[in-house]
Amino acid sequence: MVNRLKATLKLCFPAALGWFEDWTAPTAWDFVIAFPAPQTLASCSKNRLCRFLAAHNIGLSPKWKERVKNTPSAATLRADDVTVRAMALRAITTAKRLKSLKSVIDQYARRIRECFESHPDAMVFASLPGAGPKLAPRLLAIFGENRERFESARGIQEPMGTAPITRQSGQKKSVCFRWACSPGLRNTLHLFAWVSIRQKFLGKDVL
Repeated sequence: MVNRLKATLKLCFPAALGWFEDWTAPTAWDFVIAFPAPQTLASCSKNRLCRFLAAHNIGLSPKWKERVKNTPSAATLRADDVTVRAMALRAITTAKRLKSLKSVIDQYARRIRECFESHPDAMVFASLPGAGPKLAPRLLAIFGENRERFESARGIQEPMGTAPITRQSGQKKSVCFRWACSPGLRNTLHLFAWVSIRQKFLGKDVL
C-alpha cells in the first residue's frame, strides 16, 4: 500500500515524495490527504502549512523551513490537469486506507504482545540476540512449546530451507540450495540471523 501511494504521487505530485523520508509514517499520509495535488500545496498559506506541521509535532528545523519556503514552486513539476485530478483522488484514497489499515495492525500488535508476555516461554525467546517485540513472538510461534516436536536441529532446518540437499549418483556428488520450504519460516530465520549480527557487532536495535 505504501509503494502504491508513492507510485501514485510520482504520477501527479513527485515533489511531495521529497517532504518525508519515511512513507510508512501516518504524518506522511495526513500530508497527502491535506495536500493531494501540487496546486493545493502551492496555493497553501505559510500559516496553514506551519499549523499542519505543528499539529504533527514537526518543528521548523532548517530543513523544514526550506521546504516551507519553496512551497510555491511545488506546482512547477506536475502532469497534465486531468492526470493530476485523477491521481490525487487515488492518493487520498490510498492514504485513508493506510490509516485504517494501521489501526487494525496496531490492534493485532497489542494482542500479540499480550499473548506473548503471558506465555511461560516468553523470556526464553525475548533473550535471543536481536529478538525484540516483533521477532520474538514469531520465533515462539515457530518453535512452539512442545520440546518433542523436533528430534534434531535438522528437523527445523528442513522446513526453514537452511538444510542443503545432497544428490549423489555413482562418483558424482552435488550439494544444492533447498527450494522446498515454508517461505514464512525461511523469512523469519533470515531476519533473526540479520538482527543477531547487527546486535552483536553493530549494537543496533532489536526487531
